[in-house]
This record gives sequence, C-alpha cells and structure tokens, in this order.
Amino acid sequence: MAEPSVTYRNHGIKLIGGVLFVLVAVTAALWLVPRGEELDPDSGKGSGALTVGRKMGDFELISITGQSARLSSFGKKILMLNFWATWCPPCMAEMPTIQELRNDYVSRGFEVLGVNLDDDPASAVPKTVERMGLRFPMFMDPDGATGNLFGVEALPTTVVVNASGVILFVERGDRDWSSRAFRKRLDAWLDEASETNP
Repeated sequence: MAEPSVTYRNHGIKLIGGVLFVLVAVTAALWLVPRGEELDPDSGKGSGALTVGRKMGDFELISITGQSARLSSFGKKILMLNFWATWCPPCMAEMPTIQELRNDYVSRGFEVLGVNLDDDPASAVPKTVERMGLRFPMFMDPDGATGNLFGVEALPTTVVVNASGVILFVERGDRDWSSRAFRKRLDAWLDEASETNP
C-alpha cells in the first residue's frame, strides 16, 4: 500500500516542477519583449505592437463623415483608442462606461477615439452612435489597416497613449471603464501630463 502514495507524491512533485518551469519561461519571455520602439505605420508591421512603453508613429484616421485626422492633431491629450464593431456584443456592453469616462475626464485633457472595424461603418455606426448616445469621435477601419498596425487580434481592444504617443495601457476584451482602479490610473496619467505640459 505504501507504493501508490510514493507514486502520487512523485507525480505531484513532477507536476509542481513543470508548472514552475512554465512560469519561469513565461516570465523570461515577457522580460525579453522589446520596449520603447516606435511603431512605424508605413512599415506594415503590427505583430506585438501593443506593448506598454512602445511609441506609436503618427498615422491618419478617417472619420465616419469622411474627414481625415492625424493622431498628432489631438494635441497634448491622453488618448484612448477603442477598436470595436457593431456586431461585437462585448464592444457594445462596454460603450456606456467608455462614454461615462469620457464625460468625466474630457475637460482634463482626455479624449476617446472610437475605431470601428465594421465592413460598412458609414452606414452601421451612425445608428449605433445615436441609439447609445455616444459623443466621442468615431473613425473607420473597414480594411483593418489601423487594427493591423496595433496588432489587434480580438474585439474590443483598447489602447491608451500619452501626448507623446507612448502606449500606457492595453486592454484586450471588455471591461467596466468606470472602475475605481482604472480611474486612479487615468488620474495619475493626467496629473503627470499636466506637470509635463502645463
């Protein structure tokens, strides 16, 4: 009867050792991820682009009304780029909290940019924007070029960048943007931005 318990114990030790090995390997891989590189919109490279600390190059967005805007045209603001689609239930679920966050922080130098990936955003987005009462700038990305630049693989994906274009935060999936924890982070980023850019 003693042998089975020894076998289970040895198996348990091997299992724990395997788990520790995987954790060390993942930690090492994350440690080696390059930081501080600029994302060049003309390079066509987007893989791994959503890394905190990387700097985005300036690029052009086309609004739902057909007007163009460069990322740099938003000045010295903290920007939240939210990649979404009308056919994405998690995207729709988080929209009210994104609008609430924008309402509360727009006067402090924060702006939300919606980047829609529908096939025909010019017809789908205005109805959704009106129905949901969304009041932040909406841009189109029907061919996925901007999403590819950022390495967006799932929707929603949200990226927060500072006035210098450095990625501060990445969220893959939906969340409650009115959470106290995120607001603390946003307050800190905005305070830092106001000290840097009075």
